[in-house]
Order: sequence, then structure tokens, then C-alpha cells
Amino acid sequence: MIHGVVAESAGVTLGDLDSLLTGCVYASIADKLDVPMGYLESYINSGSAAAVLADRLGVNMLAAEDLGAHLGREGRIGLIFDLLLGGDFCLVIQPWSPSYRTGKEEMSCRSVPF
Repeated sequence: MIHGVVAESAGVTLGDLDSLLTGCVYASIADKLDVPMGYLESYINSGSAAAVLADRLGVNMLAAEDLGAHLGREGRIGLIFDLLLGGDFCLVIQPWSPSYRTGKEEMSCRSVPF
């Protein structure tokens, strides 16, 4: 029941969400996020981020990859779920962030409207 509510809220089918949990991204999810399927699958399965996905997250590619490494596979899937549900992704600089290593004190926060 709860999965159906999540699918409806995200604007995709229950089958699409189930496939996302296995690391397979269907066109409906890629279209909703405006990110090619291959880039989403690559990020979920290996943490490799393309520029278009990093842009959706509001960070650069290195920061997206660092975030992906920190979150792990399940966390990356959760991040995609959050984007599907129209969540606002906000990255506060943490020790694993490239900006932290360069000594820049900054906060990067960007809403991802859907």
C-alpha cells in the first residue's frame, strides 16, 4: 500500500520504483528527472556521476561522486527517490566534501523543482 502511495506521489508506476530498487532505471523515471537512463543507472550502481545528474543535485561532478561514495548504493537510490518525490536537495559541506578539503567555507543549497 505505501509503495503505491510513493509511486503515485512520484508520478511513476509501482513497477518503475521496484526496478529502481534493483538499480534498473526505466524511461519514465529518467524522463521525470530529465537525466538519461544510463547516467542514473551508473550513479546508482557505481557512484559515477555525469554532469547532467550533478546539475540536478546542484553540485559539481566531484561533489556528486563524493556524496555517492559516502551514501553507498542504498543511499544513492534514496537520493533518486527524493528527487522523484520533489524533495529539495541541500548539501551542507561535510568532511567528505571537496570544498571542505580546499578550505573554503561555504554552503551549497539548491532546490530541485518538479
